[in-house]
Amino acid sequence: MGGQSPSYNTGHTCNLEITINPYDKNIPIKKIEFIGWPPLEKDDMIRVYIFKGKEEYEQGYGITFSESEKRRTIPSHLVERDFKETERALKIEKIKYGDVVATYRNG
Repeated sequence: MGGQSPSYNTGHTCNLEITINPYDKNIPIKKIEFIGWPPLEKDDMIRVYIFKGKEEYEQGYGITFSESEKRRTIPSHLVERDFKETERALKIEKIKYGDVVATYRNG
């Protein structure tokens, strides 16, 4: 008798995965991930926004840094990257009759 019951911090997240069949067969994307649960239905027309960049650090410093030190001390810039088979959507727009009727943002 007495004492204290343990407590646990829990959470619930919803993630959406969309399997796609792109019109352009040169685009290698097979799946779109989206954090959240937008009310999309089968055969909805959507427009997906993907960030197609990656961070590169300046060369020529000649010193090995840990990842946290690198972020603080070495200048970086964004460069274009290739698409991956699985991409994360920043934003999804639902389209009906050519008009955007809903916008969903990631997270």
